[in-house]
Amino acid sequence: MLNPDLSFESLNLSHDHASEKRIHLRSDSKSLSVGRGLDYQLLSGSLHAMSRALDARDPYTQSHSERVAHLAFELAGILGLSKEASYEIYLAGILHDIGKIGIPDAVLLKADALSEEDIKSVRRHPEIGYLIVERVSTLQFALPGILYHHERWDGKGYPHGLAGESVPLMARILAVADAFDAMTSCRPYRTAMPLERALAIIEAGRASQWDAAIVDCFEIWLNERNSTQRVPVMPPHSIIPQGSPVEYIHRAIVTLSH
Repeated sequence: MLNPDLSFESLNLSHDHASEKRIHLRSDSKSLSVGRGLDYQLLSGSLHAMSRALDARDPYTQSHSERVAHLAFELAGILGLSKEASYEIYLAGILHDIGKIGIPDAVLLKADALSEEDIKSVRRHPEIGYLIVERVSTLQFALPGILYHHERWDGKGYPHGLAGESVPLMARILAVADAFDAMTSCRPYRTAMPLERALAIIEAGRASQWDAAIVDCFEIWLNERNSTQRVPVMPPHSIIPQGSPVEYIHRAIVTLSH
């Protein structure tokens, strides 16, 4: 298990290093690193090292990741991204918080409000997640979402303080989905925020915390949700088409996360 007390320097991770890994989202089908002929068992073996991380997550983290993945997939579709890019964003959503395996249980499962030291510890999870996933060649496409989903449009986020379009599109989409689900979900130390309050916060953060274009997509999604009086929940098999390259990745991730 990764040491939860690793400093940023000891992680040996920089924006230049990330760039060398080509972790910015590519929306064309060539960004998929898995071929149709991929052996599922081989992929499952590649992901075996991640199984303890996924299994060790608290119940909130698992259901949170699934909800974020579904919402991010829908936002990507509203934005007009290709199906291939939308599938990648969905799977990155499933994995975006995997770095929390490196956060001590005393912090991750804390029933009280987090202290400043606790917050510093939690903020290490993007780099830890990057280190977990970067060695799995079939999951390279997910790195932008894992590493940068807490960056902000105004450059005040973490871990690298990227701003504007220097934040990969995948991460900008996940940031809105992640924030909305976090605000409207119960945690041990607080109750869920009313929907109206969460919407007001996201609208107030347009072009400061979040990409305005993604906020626009979120409002479209929310209007559609309100018109049907329910959150459109799509089962995984309806998102990932049978026989597609990412189906093999999805099956392996789901197998290892339950």
